[in-house]
Amino acid sequence: MKRLSLIVFSLLLLKISMAQDFDMYQRNNNDNFKLPSITWQMDYNEFDLLSKHFRMQHMFYAMILPGYAHFYAKDYTTGWLLFTSRMLVYSSFLYTFYYAYKHREDSNINRWLINGNVLWAEAGFVMANYFFDIIHGKYVLEKKQNMIRYKYSMKLQLSAVNSLDGKPYPALGIKVKF
Repeated sequence: MKRLSLIVFSLLLLKISMAQDFDMYQRNNNDNFKLPSITWQMDYNEFDLLSKHFRMQHMFYAMILPGYAHFYAKDYTTGWLLFTSRMLVYSSFLYTFYYAYKHREDSNINRWLINGNVLWAEAGFVMANYFFDIIHGKYVLEKKQNMIRYKYSMKLQLSAVNSLDGKPYPALGIKVKF
């Protein structure tokens, strides 16, 4: 019975991971920055970052693969740091259960490990790692997208315009690059 329920749960988990993402609201247009044409200075990595959206399916992937949101935003150092730290905590989980099983006759150690602070601290760290991954990963992705948008959009520049008497006075100018 346990094996059957584990198989059914695994199949449901697999089905959910392959399901299409759903939106909470109807979106008829792209809510990201619209570029009428891609500038010749933009490379593929910048274009790829602009076309990425952080959706609910990515939150699910971040549950399974630690650091996924940072890998998705191409922030590899933070992604590997989150991956390594969560894998260390998972190995600590395994060691805690192994240690509790090995010393199962000693009721003080078993009660302290299983019901006590060790497992709660490990579970809290896993949840904090996950929430940091999705919240900060989304922030990093949006920040990189805004930097690219700013780099290739119109920039306001102060310039000097000559008056009729030949003296320059400050003015606001717009410079557009295509």
